[in-house]
Amino acid sequence: MNDTPLANLREMLITCGLDISETGELHRGYTPHNNEKRNVIEMPELKYIFDKEGKKSVVALIRKLCVKSLMLLLKKSGGILEVPF
Repeated sequence: MNDTPLANLREMLITCGLDISETGELHRGYTPHNNEKRNVIEMPELKYIFDKEGKKSVVALIRKLCVKSLMLLLKKSGGILEVPF
């Protein structure tokens, strides 16, 4: 599967929950090809602001910090991002 257009198609299919075999057959889900290893990135913990009583506030989620930590993970190793739904 060194053919660039086919490799690009496969990457797009994987992001949609599909995969294509070396022989061109479509499948649901991702299946590694010939010793292929992909890094699975777990969702990082969300960062919250705590009030005076020590309770975390969903509204006070520190978005910039969350996005920054996720981008660092992706930049560092790349791979497949595990989503919580």
